[in-house]
Amino acid sequence: MCDNEVSYTQSTLTFYDEFEIELPINEEKTIILRSMLDVDTKSIKQTADMRCTIYNEALKIAKPMQFPNNNFYELTNIEEKDPVSLLFAHLYYGHNSTGTFEDIIYELCDIVDDILIPYCKYSNNIKFELSGCTNKNHINRINYLNCRTIDEDEIPTSVDCNFIIHNTFKGYVSNLFTFLTLVIEIAFLVLLIIHRKEKCIFIAGFDFLLVIFITNLGITISSFFWIGEISKIKCTLRIWFLILNITCFICSYTTKSIIIISIYNNKKLTSNTVNNNNIFTTFISVVFVQIIFLIIWTFTSQKFDYLEKKIPNVGVYYDKVCSKGNKELFYSIFTINLILAIISIFHSYQGRNIPDEFNDSRKIFNSSLITSLQIIMSSIAISNKNNNLWVQLFVLIMIDFTALVNIIIYIIPKLLTIYNISMDTTSNIIIRNSKQNENLSFEVSNSF
Repeated sequence: MCDNEVSYTQSTLTFYDEFEIELPINEEKTIILRSMLDVDTKSIKQTADMRCTIYNEALKIAKPMQFPNNNFYELTNIEEKDPVSLLFAHLYYGHNSTGTFEDIIYELCDIVDDILIPYCKYSNNIKFELSGCTNKNHINRINYLNCRTIDEDEIPTSVDCNFIIHNTFKGYVSNLFTFLTLVIEIAFLVLLIIHRKEKCIFIAGFDFLLVIFITNLGITISSFFWIGEISKIKCTLRIWFLILNITCFICSYTTKSIIIISIYNNKKLTSNTVNNNNIFTTFISVVFVQIIFLIIWTFTSQKFDYLEKKIPNVGVYYDKVCSKGNKELFYSIFTINLILAIISIFHSYQGRNIPDEFNDSRKIFNSSLITSLQIIMSSIAISNKNNNLWVQLFVLIMIDFTALVNIIIYIIPKLLTIYNISMDTTSNIIIRNSKQNENLSFEVSNSF
């Protein structure tokens, strides 16, 4: 209420003339609200220097000054919201019965502060922070710290998340495709185990086919580590699953390709031109080298890299992505797999003249080409500088698809033979005995 004296405890204010009102802030301090309307109506004659002094002193202690002394656009909002009138209305109508006098003063300050925050489209030095992405929050919202936006301006209010979120379109597509691929691969694996004693499975090598399934299942499972929030363990496991399974897959079918070709090209039935133990030792050594490289890479690489990205008309921010760590070592790991695939292509091509019904070399040749594509595609996804999620989604689908195709290449011919669906069931092989100079004729079922 209005009184002759200012009192914080009694919630009173006073005025000195029609242009000055004094309000208590606490028991020791008060503030004076002063209008500039009396500057030109003072009875005392004022020179231009005196008026400039008054304006300068007022400018130091209070903003905004009324037009035309200052003309920034926030004055329109001040006139519309009229915070001082709202203050007096709260005091007059006893609003302080539910809120303290201090709360009413703070409300006035908050309203004025909010009004004086400039629009971002008129600001040059915009400060902002990102809310961050989670599996529940699909949008990485931009929180502007020193300005505000309106619907009419072109200032962005959010940026894309830097990973594929589970419950979004990309997440649904990736998870669904990976899940369906796993179901089909597991179904084929069950059929393989059920028919493991069949002649065609036995001849092709049950252990070999089992390795084919396990490694390609591992490649498919690696896709799950590309979805969801980025973490150190996900960044590590996606590389381990992908590299080790591809390495084991290439080594297994390359070993078989070398053995098949050596047997076919061997002119003597009593000797073996290839030492199987040396082959196994060589490729097992390659796998161990890859494991050692992966261990060194895991413990020497930093957790994350930060890509600089630009928000138009706003500024730049840094996006967290999985780190490649030691790049020389990282790309060496992929290069080893690519070299293995090229070696396998070379060896399997040498077996192109072997009859189809006894030849896995052509299947291995196709698998080598597909695996090379897997290596290149995964390298592209990891080296994706712009962290484009559509590119990442395409690569994940291709990795799953190629893993499934690799399994189909080996298992479908066997299943067709088991269920008597294959067209040609027999073939003849003629083996020449060089000592007795006789031809031995055999009839072999088409089980390869």
